[in-house]
Amino acid sequence: MKKLFKVETNASTMFVSYDEEEKIARVLDNEETEGGLDIREVEDDSSWDVYEDVEDIEAFVGIDDTPDSSEIVDEITINF
Repeated sequence: MKKLFKVETNASTMFVSYDEEEKIARVLDNEETEGGLDIREVEDDSSWDVYEDVEDIEAFVGIDDTPDSSEIVDEITINF
């Protein structure tokens, strides 16, 4: 099982899947994530950018105490 996040940054909106057990994050950050695509419409993350050894997903996506911090706006558990 993975967590799938919709994350808004100061530059874009991206989707991030995270396998907490394997510490692998996959990121889709392009024109497909801007606008109307809903997190529940995502069917696959196999072609997304892969990042290994991600211990802290919030730090990875840029969530901190600064005014320009990223924000998780939606989250679901998914089985790809």
